[in-house]
Amino acid sequence: MDSSGFPPGLPPIPTSDLTPEKPTSVPAGFPAGIPAGIPAGFPADLNADFSADPFGESKQQSKQQSTQQSKGGVASGGVEPKVDDTEYGVTCKVCGTRLYVRPSQTGKKIRCPDCFSEFPAPPPSPKKKQSETRWDQPGGSVGLASDEGDDSKAAPKNKVNTKAMLDKAAEDLEREREEYDTAHGTFDTKGWLGLIFGFTTDRSLVIAITVLSLFAAIFGYVFHSLGPYVLDQEHWHIQIVRLLMFALGFVPIMGAVLLCALAIIPKAANQLIKVEEWPFGRLGDSFGELMMMVIAISGVYALGLPIGSALSKMGAPFLIYSAIPTLTLWGFLPIVLLSMIESGSMFPPVTLSILKSVSGKSEEWGAMYMQTGVVLAFLFILSQVAFVFGPITVGLLGILIPWAICFIANQYGILAGRISDVTELAFEGEFTEEE
Repeated sequence: MDSSGFPPGLPPIPTSDLTPEKPTSVPAGFPAGIPAGIPAGFPADLNADFSADPFGESKQQSKQQSTQQSKGGVASGGVEPKVDDTEYGVTCKVCGTRLYVRPSQTGKKIRCPDCFSEFPAPPPSPKKKQSETRWDQPGGSVGLASDEGDDSKAAPKNKVNTKAMLDKAAEDLEREREEYDTAHGTFDTKGWLGLIFGFTTDRSLVIAITVLSLFAAIFGYVFHSLGPYVLDQEHWHIQIVRLLMFALGFVPIMGAVLLCALAIIPKAANQLIKVEEWPFGRLGDSFGELMMMVIAISGVYALGLPIGSALSKMGAPFLIYSAIPTLTLWGFLPIVLLSMIESGSMFPPVTLSILKSVSGKSEEWGAMYMQTGVVLAFLFILSQVAFVFGPITVGLLGILIPWAICFIANQYGILAGRISDVTELAFEGEFTEEE
C-alpha cells in the first residue's frame, strides 16, 4: 500500500472524478430560493434555529391530523382510512377518541394519538347473531320473548298466532263501536213503541178490544144519561136501573176485558206475535184466573180506601183523597198479581222472589212503573172531568178504559219476562238491555 492509501497496482484515479459538480438548476419540487443540495423541508437560512420542527409542522397540527384520522375522518388528501375487517373499535377512556386495534393486541398497552394516554386494549365484544323474520309465509306467527331468559323450551308457549291477534283486535273495536253507539246513538222510537204496544200485533186481540170498547162507551153514555146520582124517593127507580145495568152490563164487559188482559201477560212475557191460547175457549179454567185477578185488584184498591177516607175527614182536597186508592193500585197491584201468577194461587198474595226482584231488577220495575203511572194518571184525571161535562165524556172514558187495561197488562207481561231469570215465573222471552 502506497502513501495514498490504495493498494499497489491500481491505476491512478483522475482528479476530475473526485471533484463534485455543482448543480446547474434546482431540482423539481424544491421551493425557489433554497440552495441546491439542501434537503426539502429545511429552512433556506441554514443558520436558523434548528430547535423548531425540521419538517415545518407544529405538534398541534400533528395532533389535529391524528385526531381526524383516529376518529374516522377523511385526511387532507381526500382519502378515507381503510379499516381492516379483523380490527375492532375501542374508545379512549380519557378523551373519547375512537381507536381500532387487532385481536392480537388484546391486553397490550396502546397509546391514544390525541391525549397520548396509555391503556390496555380490551377484548372484542362478542357479535350477536342476527335473527331473521319471514313475513311472506301465510299463517306466520310472532314469538314473544320470555321474561325469564333465552329458554328455547319455553318459546312455543309464548307464540301467538297473528290471525288470532287481528281477530281479537277487530272484536274489541266492534265492541267499542257498539258501546259508543249505545251511549251516543239516537233513541229507537219505533222499537220502543213496538214493545209497549206489543199487544196490538195480534189482529184478533185488537178486534176483541175494539168491540169491548164500543160496548163500554155505550154503557157509560147510557149509565150517565139516566139522571143524577142521588138515592131518594124521587130518583130511587133510576138507581135500581143503574144497579141492574152495572150487574148485567158493566160486569160482563169488564170481565171480558180482564180475560183479554190475562191472555196478554204471557204473550208479552214470551214475546209472541199472537195469543197462543184464548181464555174464552176454556171458561171453566179461565174463571179461576179471572177471580184471582179480580181479588187482586179489589184487595189492593181497598187498601187505599181507609187512607183516603182519613184524609177526607182531615179536610184534604177531593183530588188528593180520591187519588189514594189509584196510587195503591198503581204501586201494589203488579207485585200481588205477579206473585199470584208465580205461585198459581191467591195465597200467599206476595212471594219472596218477586219482592227480591224489585231491588235486583230495579230498572225493569222502574220502566214498568213509569209507563203504567202515566196511563193511570191520565185515566184518573179524565174520570174526574168526564162526570162533570156529561154523558159524551163518560162515553169517551168507556172507550179508553179497555185499551188502558190491556196496555197495563202488556207492561206487566214485559216485566214478567224480564224478571223470569230471578223468579219462578218461567217465561221464555229474551229481552236485551236496550229493551
